[in-house]
Amino acid sequence: LGGIRDISFAGKYGCYVKYSPIPPVFFPPANISDTFIMFELDSTGTALKQISWLGSSATFSNFMTDSDLQGLAIPEMDSLKRVKISGNHAYCMSSVINAGLATTSHFMAVDITNAKRPWINTTYISDMPNHINLDFDIQDNVAYILSSKYVGVDSFQLHVTKKQLFP
Repeated sequence: LGGIRDISFAGKYGCYVKYSPIPPVFFPPANISDTFIMFELDSTGTALKQISWLGSSATFSNFMTDSDLQGLAIPEMDSLKRVKISGNHAYCMSSVINAGLATTSHFMAVDITNAKRPWINTTYISDMPNHINLDFDIQDNVAYILSSKYVGVDSFQLHVTKKQLFP
């Protein structure tokens, strides 16, 4: 369970996001490198049972009927940092700093109506170029995303982006 970055609950279900490990020499089970994990709490509310996952493997994306990502790895999920459940969706944020100060950041919605079969497609993924996503909050069907935006040589400024929740 190493590398967990955030967790969110909705009743007896919840999800956590984690850092995707650097692949070791051996081939781990598919869910080890995935970064979006759905779980169910046991009857005592203290033990987690992993029930589905998305990210680097196609184990559960194979079940995403009518998604343009069906059967594929979802690279936008490789660096998930935060997750919040609102209604039937788990909203996730990722951010990767690449060489040369280029950044790749995303905000996405995973439909968790059926926690055992999470669903997402590319229309639920929003790119945020030149931003390093830091955190987000949800109020009144709007996400407020706090990021650091590159504005020049060694110069960044805090930025808040308002996004209407998908779908």
